[in-house]
Amino acid sequence: MVHLDKCLESLRSLIAEAHTPDAHTSGIPKAEKAIDDYLAALSPPAQQEGLQSVQQAVQTHRDAASGPHRSFADMVNDYIEEKMRAFE
Repeated sequence: MVHLDKCLESLRSLIAEAHTPDAHTSGIPKAEKAIDDYLAALSPPAQQEGLQSVQQAVQTHRDAASGPHRSFADMVNDYIEEKMRAFE
């Protein structure tokens, strides 16, 4: 659970800071790293469920956001969707 909390904390912070194009440019690699680090901490059988948990949290945060914050959350969700396709 510590790994999930760390990942979600990073993502929430990055989404909250995403108010400029520069924040998007520097934030996306950080968000991808937070997700990748979280997945690396999970056993392969737990990774899909873990991604679903992260996606649900990002979606909740996205729904409460607007403007560039929402756009950033959408980009994070796109990355999660890309990772999810690996489980198909």
